[in-house]
Amino acid sequence: MHDLTLVDLYEAAASLDPEAREAFIRHLAEHRPDLTASLRVLFAAPVPAGDVLPPKPALHLDPIEPGTQLGSFVVAEQIGEGGMGQVYRAVQEPLGRDVALKVVALGTYATPAQLQRFRAERDLVGSFDHPHIAHVYGGGETPDGVPYFAMELVEGQPITDWCAARRLAERDRVALFCQVCEAVAFAHQRLVVHRDLKPSNILVREDGAGRPIVKLLDFGIAAVLADPEESTTAELGAMTPAYAAPEQARGEGITTATDVYALGVVLHELLTGHRPEVATERLDGDLGAIVTRALQDEPAHRYPSAQALADDLQRFLGRLPVQARPAKAGYRVGRFVARHRPAVSAAVLATLVLIAVVGVYTWQLRAERDAAEVALQRAERVTTFAVSLFEEARPEVAQGDTLSAFDMLDRGQARLADELQDAPLPRVDLP
Repeated sequence: MHDLTLVDLYEAAASLDPEAREAFIRHLAEHRPDLTASLRVLFAAPVPAGDVLPPKPALHLDPIEPGTQLGSFVVAEQIGEGGMGQVYRAVQEPLGRDVALKVVALGTYATPAQLQRFRAERDLVGSFDHPHIAHVYGGGETPDGVPYFAMELVEGQPITDWCAARRLAERDRVALFCQVCEAVAFAHQRLVVHRDLKPSNILVREDGAGRPIVKLLDFGIAAVLADPEESTTAELGAMTPAYAAPEQARGEGITTATDVYALGVVLHELLTGHRPEVATERLDGDLGAIVTRALQDEPAHRYPSAQALADDLQRFLGRLPVQARPAKAGYRVGRFVARHRPAVSAAVLATLVLIAVVGVYTWQLRAERDAAEVALQRAERVTTFAVSLFEEARPEVAQGDTLSAFDMLDRGQARLADELQDAPLPRVDLP
């Protein structure tokens, strides 16, 4: 049971009647208390009001036979199936363009109003022109009234699988994820919230030069914030629980911060290999602060938009101080050093060389000064000694004795050993 995710547990509990479901959740609390609260929130979410039909099983879709024509699209083969419907490879005529054709099962709470909103959202996303958003080429309804849309066929891998298969470095993963943020920010600027961001909707393929290109898929349950009649209340079926924001799980209002939370979950999984609720690795430093802010329970405490998240990730890549951390002086200095490491290293080396040169020069000056003082003292003592010799020859000192030059030299030689032994007389080189 410890290997099960919130999605697995939700799907298992959803198939049970209320009494059996409560017993299942109580049993779960003994083994996975970390997921029990989130599971209760999901089942406690209110059913949307208004023209909602009573709960009924999700619309069952029979496979569409190859060769079936839907509008200008000819079905070739089925390539996928999930909770939101079936996906086919199809050819758009007369262009001969391969597309991914998605036949949408709107799920448990399908209503005429939802069908109308889906068509409006499909048309809006069809007007998007962004390199990291899969293009929508059109759509319509099957003869049975089931909506479908055709989009760019992206043959790639989910971003988490693509990075893991190539053992991509952390900074390279962040740079690739910035493409995702750019795509979501583009939609936010047009007042569209995706509402179902997850790795399987974020594919990566390589261009002709081998560069990775992100493609964001599946705006099928997007919310249009600009539409005054658009319900911005989250619907339980219109999300993937493991990536849903708390307010989305509770059935509350949807904002751009709802997508920011899902982006935080995907980024955490991209960097650690695990979603936050089952993570065994802890993110530290700037990236840890960025992910933590994106995953705040209260929308007001998260980044206000995908663009704000992208900006902070770009600061991380540029070794600039990130907005998610307090702007302390030590932190900012550390970021400056990391950003200008070669220049700082050169400056430190130059400073050390300068200190060494100044130290040697100071030592030389001090040695020369000491030597000069010693020489001066020696000269003064020698001068005093020589003067004292002549003092002895003065009549008032000699008291009638007559001293010859030889006598003065003899007396001087006798005094040298006692008085000037540590200050020898300077030698005079005679020609």
